[in-house]
Amino acid sequence: MKALFYMGNVRYYRGFYASAIVPAMHARELAIKLGDDYWRAKSAEMLADIFMATHYDDTEIRKEAVEYYLKAGKIPNHRYAICDLATSYGQFRDYDRAFHLLDSIAQIAKSEDPVDTGLLSYCYDPLMAFYVKTNRFEEARKISTVLDSISDRRLWTAVDYAYRARIESNLGDYTNAKLDLDSARALAVKISDYILINLAYKDYYQTQNLLNEAIVYNDSLIYTIYDETGTTLSQSVISVQRDYFNELSEKEARFSNTLRIFIIILSSVLVLLLVAMFVIYRQRIRIKNNELDLKIKDISTLKSEIENHKKAQQEYSSFIDDLLIDRLELLDKLCNQYFENQNNDKSTAITGKKIENEIANLRSRYSMEEIKRLLTPADKAMIEKLAVQCPFLKDGDIHFVSLLLVGLSSKATSILMNISLKNFYTKRARIVERIRKSDAPDKDMFISKIMNLE
Repeated sequence: MKALFYMGNVRYYRGFYASAIVPAMHARELAIKLGDDYWRAKSAEMLADIFMATHYDDTEIRKEAVEYYLKAGKIPNHRYAICDLATSYGQFRDYDRAFHLLDSIAQIAKSEDPVDTGLLSYCYDPLMAFYVKTNRFEEARKISTVLDSISDRRLWTAVDYAYRARIESNLGDYTNAKLDLDSARALAVKISDYILINLAYKDYYQTQNLLNEAIVYNDSLIYTIYDETGTTLSQSVISVQRDYFNELSEKEARFSNTLRIFIIILSSVLVLLLVAMFVIYRQRIRIKNNELDLKIKDISTLKSEIENHKKAQQEYSSFIDDLLIDRLELLDKLCNQYFENQNNDKSTAITGKKIENEIANLRSRYSMEEIKRLLTPADKAMIEKLAVQCPFLKDGDIHFVSLLLVGLSSKATSILMNISLKNFYTKRARIVERIRKSDAPDKDMFISKIMNLE
């Protein structure tokens, strides 16, 4: 049992999550059979860590670790496990539960004489992150100050510096924010570190209204999340866990069949032995059926976990769409700034230079397809109907209407389509006139929609 636990532990810390889950589950099964509460809690805790590392819901297995550490009388481990459970709630945006548990454990740490600084810092690390995620930056700064004052706390990591940089950027302390960003970049090792660093840089520039720089880090954040998503999908521990239970079920079935044959053979030799073995057989079958029922329940739970994972992937997709919307909004502001400063040649040149690179990116067919992703289902349906019912419209005309439906202004659309503002209205009128003269069944709807867009 211990050997299996440490085998899984080594694989987990080396990042081999899919291969770590099998020995971890074997260790937990043995601990359950032996009635060892402490090693059951430790094995459950490691399984939860593997689930969290691969973005699966680990709250139920965390609760098991909390319960069995308490049963084993391991109070310090029990308290740390509660902190981990709070972190799991926070990862799935159940911040109320997370704050409640972390605050309660922090109060216990403070009430110790002397103060349990190890437990306190273990509570405050996720607490600072959750305050940042909920935009409670003043409270986050207080937690950061306490963490900085704990002398025996571990060294600050890239993640710690990134969160503190976000706090300082949103509170206007840009000098310290830049120092923390440099420290975070120097310590970054994992993809997850770079995701938080890019997010911190985006906050740093966007809070100073440096829109062009914010766009650069916004794009970098999108690509980094794509990489992290691919890595997570390649480490699918749920499928490995499902195969493990299926293998156990097949072994149990083979064992039951072998036992049945053995009893039938013995029954032909001696009737009394047949009776005794029949009783044993029935008892064993009953036990095995109970175990199979438990395995079926576990498999059902795993199906639910797979659905939760799909929801997490949908949140990733939603997050990426939000970042694309931010990118278009920033472009829209730059375009408006460009037109407002047309009488100032120097200012216009500077602003025009800022948007040239962004325009070059967005004019490509790939970027146009990205923009179409942001259309509502109703607008996507309208674009598809327009393309089918009005085949005389060119790709450029379809792109022009798509940009209007996304919500870009006439100024931003004209710059993106490489036409003058005057030609914007001419082009729109030309498209409307061609649709009006066509036999398209939905032409009145098309014309009404296009003319109401600016």
